[in-house]
Amino acid sequence: MSPELREIVEKAYRLFSDYRPGPSIHCIYDSRKLGAEVEAALLTLPLREIPRDLLAQFNDDACAYGPRDPWWPYFLPRYFELVAGYEYPTRLGAESALQCLAHSGYRKDLPNQQVAVIDRFGIELFTQFICQPVRAVSIRTFCKSAIPITRTSTTYSGCW
Repeated sequence: MSPELREIVEKAYRLFSDYRPGPSIHCIYDSRKLGAEVEAALLTLPLREIPRDLLAQFNDDACAYGPRDPWWPYFLPRYFELVAGYEYPTRLGAESALQCLAHSGYRKDLPNQQVAVIDRFGIELFTQFICQPVRAVSIRTFCKSAIPITRTSTTYSGCW
């Protein structure tokens, strides 16, 4: 992880620290509920210790088309930490790792400082990918995963 991304991840942990998990996780589809053990682990483990596979189940089953719980930003710092290390919290491929942001309405719902850190994460992640490419992920797939967290794809043109 680049030093810039490490700084953003740590800032995200600070900025989103007021969010706390609720008593349960509401899944988008009733038929795709999280198992009781998975839900309990997501709600009780310290955020930095939530493993990628558990967060993947949350990502894929609970918020595939937008989170339903008002405390959903609680997980963002851990998402950022994993994604910055190319450990995508999804079973569906890198392009689905941050789709919760694309459907969340975060720009209108979150405070400006939190929106700014999300946007900066997207730009720095793209910069890291270009400067320190991981060839296991194509640039097209990467862009599909990162673009939902910035205003437009033109934001990236300044990084080239």
